Amino acid sequence: DHLPTMLDPAFKKAILYLNKHKQAIINALKYPYSNGKLEGKNNLIKVIKRVAFGFRTFRHLRMRILIQQNLCDII
Repeated sequence: DHLPTMLDPAFKKAILYLNKHKQAIINALKYPYSNGKLEGKNNLIKVIKRVAFGFRTFRHLRMRILIQQNLCDII
């Protein structure tokens, strides 16, 4: 810990956080990869689960998810 003692504690905390996660931050800026799409799909499924709490079977829930994701046609 070689930071000056006169630094504001919040600023010091931010610097330590950035140093701790330095490589992850560099990678995020360097590479075009993201898990954003997957996180979006997970969130959508969770919302469907909450809304569809009354579905009687897992099959109905599964069909709702597939239809919502355009992976299945409505009969």
